[in-house]
Amino acid sequence: MRIFTLIIALFFIVQAQKRFTSDYFVSKYNLSLPEVSQEMLDISALTHTSDLWEYYYHENTDKLDSIVRMLTIEGAPRNLQKDEYRYYGDTVYVNSVSIFIDRKGDTSSVTNFKYTDEFRTQLAYKPKYNCIWKSSFDERGIKLLDVCKCPGDTGFRGQVFNKTKYNEYIESIETYRGEIDSNTIRRYYLTPFDSIVADFMVTKRKEPFIVRLNVYNNNKKKKY
Repeated sequence: MRIFTLIIALFFIVQAQKRFTSDYFVSKYNLSLPEVSQEMLDISALTHTSDLWEYYYHENTDKLDSIVRMLTIEGAPRNLQKDEYRYYGDTVYVNSVSIFIDRKGDTSSVTNFKYTDEFRTQLAYKPKYNCIWKSSFDERGIKLLDVCKCPGDTGFRGQVFNKTKYNEYIESIETYRGEIDSNTIRRYYLTPFDSIVADFMVTKRKEPFIVRLNVYNNNKKKKY
């Protein structure tokens, strides 16, 4: 009897683990994903087109040197953005210049980013507004904090995200000024090795939609 119970328990464990794979979410939500080439994994002289952006990666290095992005969505101002990366130990500085092509007058925008803790902490500064934005993420990439400080502010203000772990997912709910905002609930589904495989946004009066899907190889390395 004990052996029979153990077999049933193992069956349910295996079935649960199947639901935490990329293939499960691709099949369940009928997602169409591109084939991954070695060129994409190397991030080498790559041009990538998504529904909204065209990306142009430069330099044959393990780390990104620069990215040029062109907004391609219809009905929106044409936007050209260039990001340049500089590395100093475990700190990364990014200078981001954005130009709205279809607008007149002041069409440029500059943002300087600083990343630390293996990209888990982000500081952003916009000279035009003299404001500082700070975001932080845990080791999985789940957002914990999204706040800003502008001239006249005595401290940072913004959103804090409270996490609750369930059997199948981690739920993150935004708190703004101490009040819960149920419009922005995120659900992160994890792989058996505790990494995000799918990221869903749940909003009021709308169907949940997928924000991010990570696909892994057999060595548990994220492919895209």
